[in-house]
Amino acid sequence: TSVIIKVASESNADAYRRLADELRFLRQIEHEGVVRLIDAGKQSTTAWIAIEDPQGTDLATWVDAVGPGERVRRILHVGVQVADVLQALHQAGSILMDLRPDTLRVSPDGTVRLLDIGQIRWLDGGGPVSSGGSAARYVAPEILVGQLPDQRADLYSLGVVLFELLTGGSLHQTSDQAELV
Repeated sequence: TSVIIKVASESNADAYRRLADELRFLRQIEHEGVVRLIDAGKQSTTAWIAIEDPQGTDLATWVDAVGPGERVRRILHVGVQVADVLQALHQAGSILMDLRPDTLRVSPDGTVRLLDIGQIRWLDGGGPVSSGGSAARYVAPEILVGQLPDQRADLYSLGVVLFELLTGGSLHQTSDQAELV
């Protein structure tokens, strides 16, 4: 099994908080569409987590590898599976806030897996709301203007991902956060 190691130092408070939130979530949920936590630890002022590196294909390559009819079926398959993952996240009291095509991978058996939950936000509190490391074109408008998001923000991001897969184009003409607001 291949692993991904994520590391954060206490000296970078935002990265350290995100890693702690990710660890908290991975310890609470077990879902076939979310990477598995293998181990975690802390050495001095540095924390780390080891998660599985699921083998598979990036989303766009998997969708584009077939003809038009099968392509639409694959996109619907992606939508259903990702919506199921988001439902599990939301039932656990969190929102992802960072759904993009490059955060998803399709395993050889067709399971869509969420690779990165580093921007997860707990609905019971947490730090300031920002789009974090997310590509602005996938971020819900309320987050871009600094409002408190809820689960609908993740559904907006899923809609943008599905729109791009179906049309081959971008929902927005720009990726610049200031222009999107």
